[in-house]
Amino acid sequence: MAVLNQQEYTQQLQDEGKLPQRFHIPKWLGGACVYDVSSDAELDRLLLSSPVFNFANHYVYPLAEMDQLTMMVRPAQEGGK
Repeated sequence: MAVLNQQEYTQQLQDEGKLPQRFHIPKWLGGACVYDVSSDAELDRLLLSSPVFNFANHYVYPLAEMDQLTMMVRPAQEGGK
């Protein structure tokens, strides 16, 4: 039952713009999701609300836009200038 409810839950998150991308990983049970959230607390709430939360393993990897990385690296390369 939880798996069927999960499909509805992920569709709701996609409709709200909180889950812009999700992928199936071939030969694995499960997949990868990209959440668009404003805080750790919001991500925790979305994960905890998942119907399959108690049956799934979650690995969280924060992502950042590449232009943000460039803005941080360039001053460090220039000696903090």
